[in-house]
Amino acid sequence: GTRTKKEIQKVVARINKHVRGYQRARQAILRLDPNVDMAEKYQEILPNDLAVSKEVTEENRFGQGTSKLAWFW
Repeated sequence: GTRTKKEIQKVVARINKHVRGYQRARQAILRLDPNVDMAEKYQEILPNDLAVSKEVTEENRFGQGTSKLAWFW
């Protein structure tokens, strides 16, 4: 219901806040040390990386284990 939607919106807002903070920190690190190793270690977080896989939400789903998790997991 409406209560659930509000809770989901709160969680999404918190996630977005943390992603923005990470992206700002990443940009600062890369300005200080723009070598390839740092760019590979601290990758950009893309919207695709934040998608929740059904493998996480549906335990024992058929075909489980075939999806690729985001790099930071």
